Amino acid sequence: MTQQRDARPLIMIIDDDVATVEMLELVLNACGYLPLSGPTTYHALAFVRSKRPALVLLNVHMSNFNAIELCRSMHADPRTAQIPIICMTSDAVLVEAFFLEDAPQTMALLSKPFTLPALQHAIATRLAAP
Repeated sequence: MTQQRDARPLIMIIDDDVATVEMLELVLNACGYLPLSGPTTYHALAFVRSKRPALVLLNVHMSNFNAIELCRSMHADPRTAQIPIICMTSDAVLVEAFFLEDAPQTMALLSKPFTLPALQHAIATRLAAP
């Protein structure tokens, strides 16, 4: 018997808070996406390259992990440069400087705490962008 491939858009979640990851997995599933949690280590870029998600939800503030550096690395790599990234943060001021300086068009900022409609809108907007 042939196994069918899931046609839902794959959304990778990179966050070190287990409760947040679990909540996002439930919400994304309910919204028709295929969630996948990714590593919060230096292996994240290789994982993104291998899985080729439609979008990455990235927590900016994680212990032992530089999320902004992952954004820069993804943007610099032709294999991942076009993958949209939504940076989730409760400290928008800190990240705003990065966005003003050199954030690519594929990136968006989502301030925590966020609502389900805000998350849905951010995802739909990034996935619809050329």
